[in-house]
Amino acid sequence: MPGKFKKQIACAVVLLGFVSLSTAETAAQTRRKRNVLPRVGIVKNLDEIRDRIHDRCASHFIQPGIDMVRDEYIFISTRFINSSGNFDVVMNLDGRNVWLKPLATTLRYDTRERRAYARHEYRAGKTRVTVSFQVQPDSIYPHPAQIVVRNGNAARTIRAFVVEQYSGGE
Repeated sequence: MPGKFKKQIACAVVLLGFVSLSTAETAAQTRRKRNVLPRVGIVKNLDEIRDRIHDRCASHFIQPGIDMVRDEYIFISTRFINSSGNFDVVMNLDGRNVWLKPLATTLRYDTRERRAYARHEYRAGKTRVTVSFQVQPDSIYPHPAQIVVRNGNAARTIRAFVVEQYSGGE
């Protein structure tokens, strides 16, 4: 009888080990799913976005490449506060236009290089977006920009370009 009891205990311990391993694996998979980064795409319904952004000539329009087709942007923001007290900022994340909430803006002037840099931080749910670029005179377009999309510990950096501002004329 004691040998049979030992076998039952050993089987129970092995079974418990498998259950705890599968539970830990499931928990790890759940944790990884929360940190999945959204795909960044081209902003859709551009006419609707332009209607919402009233001061269009004072907006940043960012494309993923220099040779992109006009009106294909991955990021659009205004430089001025709208009537509700926020900046209008939109990106296409996972196939949907998402309006981002501004968190912080940092402007830095490098006295040795005599250049100014801007860094804007935004949030949409748990996703954080940081947009950085060198501030250029209005006549110098396109110029490089960097967009960093973060979700938890996961991060993706997108090299992009600030392109000529929309002037309001079609």
